[in-house]
Amino acid sequence: MAAPGRGGLNRRLALLTVASRRAVAQRQELRERAAVWEIIRPALDAARIDPGRIENLWSVATAAKRLADLGDTAVLACADAAFIAQDATLAVRTPFCANAAARAANFRAGPPPRDGMALIDWYAWALAQSDTGAPPPDRRTSSTSSGSYTGSSG
Repeated sequence: MAAPGRGGLNRRLALLTVASRRAVAQRQELRERAAVWEIIRPALDAARIDPGRIENLWSVATAAKRLADLGDTAVLACADAAFIAQDATLAVRTPFCANAAARAANFRAGPPPRDGMALIDWYAWALAQSDTGAPPPDRRTSSTSSGSYTGSSG
């Protein structure tokens, strides 16, 4: 409930909350994309597929570097997780590629996706190639390792 006579303060706090939400959401999506790359990269290596020929991989292949450029740390990831838990908008957000595990069955013992297929299909294929076929654990409270990418962005 807003205190009387505090309209300006409440507006400034609302703007700060919106800006914080945007920054937290951006870092969280980059963490999720970096985790996706950590699953896709080894599958591509094992299949001897050049990631540079897959145009839509740049968003996950560069995520760890972009996250590092933002100054991400384990402490910041924990703070972001706490913010997400209390924020009604972010708490109900569907994680990036959340439905990939269900799609992995389409790629069991099959060839990799064709060029031009959606990123979620490459992720589902990579999950199908892994031992468990399950996505990595939620990494909201830990930083991810970085992968390198030298391919073109399309």
